[in-house]
Amino acid sequence: MGLLLLGDPGSGKSELALRLIDSVGYGVGEVVLRARLVADDQTIIENRGHRLYASAPVSISGRLEVRGIGVLRLQHLPSTELHAAVQLTAREGVERFPDLSVQSVEFCGLSVPLFHVAPFEIAATSKLRALAGDLMFHRNPQAVGGDDNKWA
Repeated sequence: MGLLLLGDPGSGKSELALRLIDSVGYGVGEVVLRARLVADDQTIIENRGHRLYASAPVSISGRLEVRGIGVLRLQHLPSTELHAAVQLTAREGVERFPDLSVQSVEFCGLSVPLFHVAPFEIAATSKLRALAGDLMFHRNPQAVGGDDNKWA
């Protein structure tokens, strides 16, 4: 279950990723969701059998740049299937009730839904966990079950 964080340099992608990785949570469900790093700074996106997969270049695999601290090595997933993209946006630019049927982003000839989140809001990590849970268990009923509730 993969979410791709999109944004300009300094928009909060790495900070939000670190907050997601640092803690586990439920989103709005009963299953604990735990985020894992796949890539930071550069992401390779590939179409494999009409599914999108994200991975990091070998030279930066498992590394996360943390402003003020430097580059950290973290446990990571080598790749993950990409299910949605999240554009980091100033709070004023996040619609209250977006029309999700028209918001998507295309990679390698395939589209994924595009969501907008203000990364520095206190609830940003909860919102992304709720989105991950919704994508895993409600929009993709075949994914329900098992003990591997990791997402990237």
